[in-house]
Amino acid sequence: MLTDTKLKTLRPRGKLYRVTDGKGLCVEVQPTGARYWRQRYSIGSKEKMLSLGVYPDVSLVQARERRDEVRKMVANGVDPSTERKIAKLAAALTFEAIAREWMERRDVSAATATKDRWLIEQHAFPALGAKPIGSITPADVLALLQDLERRELLETARCLRAKISAVFRHAIATLRATHDPASALRGAIKL
Repeated sequence: MLTDTKLKTLRPRGKLYRVTDGKGLCVEVQPTGARYWRQRYSIGSKEKMLSLGVYPDVSLVQARERRDEVRKMVANGVDPSTERKIAKLAAALTFEAIAREWMERRDVSAATATKDRWLIEQHAFPALGAKPIGSITPADVLALLQDLERRELLETARCLRAKISAVFRHAIATLRATHDPASALRGAIKL
């Protein structure tokens, strides 16, 4: 079993080495002196190693908590490495990620690009930015537009609906969305 005192006294050697804590958890000491938490686990007949963070950023207590989470996942037949990859892919498919990609790829004047970026960052990202693009519904977009309508920002709402729709058309064209929830809302707010 590792202790904080023992972790602090681990010194680098000529090559990488590991010191175990128990239940698959170990700290990996690099020749540079960096110390990484690793969790060994098996899915089926395949042995794997998962990174749990860097010591001291991740404390011994936190590393043990993460180890226990990994062990629960494995006990339920879930591969933590696969789950991590899926989460990373899902993060890349958020409305914000797709919108930023759309903004970069457009061939418009600098003034238009600046105006559109401001509009989307100010109004769309707070409500939709972190959501996976495929999970956004017309109701999500309508709530955003109605909020602008209540504040009497009608032209902003109209322009924002068009920009959100353009982001979704880009997502559809790149096979990362199947529908445009903003297109159904044309005329849903007063002009």
